[in-house]
Amino acid sequence: MTGDVERDQAALEVAVVPEGPADERVPVALAARMLNNLQLLLWQLGEYLLGQRIKERGAYSVEVLGQCRLEFEDAKVGSYHARVVLPRVIQPSLYEDEPLGQKALKALLRILTAVNAVQHRDLARELRDPAVRRRILQYVDSMLPRDGERFKIQISHPDVGTLHFTRETHKLLAVWMEEDIEGEVDLLGQLVQLHIEPNRTLAIRSLDDHELIKATYEEGLEPTLIANMGAIVRVMGKFIKAGRNKKIIHVSAVENPAVEYINLDGVKFRNRELRFVFPLKVVKTEEAGLIVLRIPELWVHEFGATLPEAMEALQEELLFLWDEYALAADGELSEDARRLKRRLNRLVSGICEERHKA
Repeated sequence: MTGDVERDQAALEVAVVPEGPADERVPVALAARMLNNLQLLLWQLGEYLLGQRIKERGAYSVEVLGQCRLEFEDAKVGSYHARVVLPRVIQPSLYEDEPLGQKALKALLRILTAVNAVQHRDLARELRDPAVRRRILQYVDSMLPRDGERFKIQISHPDVGTLHFTRETHKLLAVWMEEDIEGEVDLLGQLVQLHIEPNRTLAIRSLDDHELIKATYEEGLEPTLIANMGAIVRVMGKFIKAGRNKKIIHVSAVENPAVEYINLDGVKFRNRELRFVFPLKVVKTEEAGLIVLRIPELWVHEFGATLPEAMEALQEELLFLWDEYALAADGELSEDARRLKRRLNRLVSGICEERHKA
């Protein structure tokens, strides 16, 4: 989507500060590495928020490159200190949505806050997929000072205050990334396969991305799993390393969460309406005090403090997906994005736009 660009007022302040004498010079390579990986991290989060897989460098979408771009606002004297900002995209669409860059920046701040506070559980809630979490942590780690670099990184923003990262943070992330190889699993999905003999295995269809996830499970869970065959379940357990570069999920607990379904005949927001070929099934759950709405086959996951708030976010997201994917040329989209485009075109029977008389 194109539009005029303005500077955003909420700047992100970044600094490289000596741990020793204040007049010690900051290596250019350290400052450049910090800023480069901060930008790459924001681009990766932009792709993640769009429902795309984590990308290799240089393969980002045009929207992410444009809206998640960091720009210098000013630079201060002493140590190395700079203010960087996002461009504000004035979207010419007929509905309002928070710019992707701001969404990615908020996710970035939550992730950095979790790292700064040594809260792995908060990080796992933000990035549920361990593979995504590990890749994002690699970018965070690449920003940080190494042994022999006697400096610390400071990142400040009005929403979180000042966060400090040192060589000790680098050591912490090394431990976290190793834990993610054999880390915790907390998944919500439909139980679609169950085998009791000769091996205890199951498969669930994730509510977040509609992927089929296979796992083993502990003895004694059979009655609960049999009773919930075909239902939405919450499974908890661990990723277990199984040979070189391979890991499996082992489920140790199963819950039957409160789930409701909402049939959505269409989406009407502002003066636009999408009509579906058949009612779209929306999965409604309550998690951490929030109403969460999911459409797994479209990789849609929205939430709000109330059902109307969550539904409004869902409608905005569906219209956004239609504009950005269904109407885009195939050559502009990645393989996953083309797959999403095909699903949208199968589901939507028509779109209408109300015209206001002058």
